[in-house]
Amino acid sequence: MGPGAPAPGPRPDYCELMSIDHLAGRSYGPFSVAVTPQLVNAYVAATGDDPIRWTTLAPPSIASVALFAVAPEFLFGSDVGDYNRILLHADQTFEWHRPILVGSELAVTATVERIRERGGMAFVSFGAAIVDHGGDPVISSSSTFIMSPQAPPASDAEQVEPDVHRRGDNQIVRPERMPAAGSAIAPVSKSASRADLVRYASASSDFNPIHWDHATARAGGLPRVICHGLLLAAWMFQTAGRHTDAPVPLSKASVRFKKPFLAGDSGRISGTVTAMDSTAAQVDMTLVSAGEVCVTAQVRVTR
Repeated sequence: MGPGAPAPGPRPDYCELMSIDHLAGRSYGPFSVAVTPQLVNAYVAATGDDPIRWTTLAPPSIASVALFAVAPEFLFGSDVGDYNRILLHADQTFEWHRPILVGSELAVTATVERIRERGGMAFVSFGAAIVDHGGDPVISSSSTFIMSPQAPPASDAEQVEPDVHRRGDNQIVRPERMPAAGSAIAPVSKSASRADLVRYASASSDFNPIHWDHATARAGGLPRVICHGLLLAAWMFQTAGRHTDAPVPLSKASVRFKKPFLAGDSGRISGTVTAMDSTAAQVDMTLVSAGEVCVTAQVRVTR
């Protein structure tokens, strides 16, 4: 998710009068998420993951589906008013505590943990807990959203949308041995067409129209439609997770979204194994498109 869908323009004094500070401490949920075979198959296809691998277990990145079972209740709720005229997903952390079983039922709750307002921008810490039917933790999630009621600045130049099916290489990763500490991992090429983004929106429930509607993307200060941030994160989790066959492939991942990744463009994921012990390896990763770093991540891979 990048700069968000605009709402009708506020009155001149609206930004001065409104604050969302009062939402700090508010909780949402629980919401149910059924990890059905149909959901997993649709999600794996929409993210370009390995369909052979994910049959009895769901991929770690399906944590995004659980997050977006609850996040829209806050991000697009009436209580935030026009504060989603600018909506940036700045960073995301997931921690995985146990396998995500196909056929399981999860429950997700979330809390607005902190809101800091500065210069008309609200920096929101949004924490979510995903548990199984017995109440045991499965995934912990921490998000930082940047929100504002101010009209987004216009992008320098409008770009023509690519053909709805156009994309670059979209490599499906296969299992590989973890390189030694200090070594680079094999790079992976990824891309998503506008049709792919509609499929991802359906699988993940992230229907922000900047990911499929040109006019909304332009009104949000973007040159054209951009890829979902958590789709980009899913690509990075796939790339790191190919180096293990553990039932909980990743124990923790911290992702920072730095630049929009445009639909149809090509991206290259690379990384280095920066630390390793008997239980896990840390892989520091980047996703580059058009010569710019769009996403960085630190991923702890289970050995």
